[in-house]
Amino acid sequence: MTRRSFLKTATAGLAANAAAGI
Repeated sequence: MTRRSFLKTATAGLAANAAAGI
């Protein structure tokens, strides 16, 4: 997994976590 993919996944995870937290 490239660093770019990791950042993309991390960003998506944070977005999903925030959406679930609302």
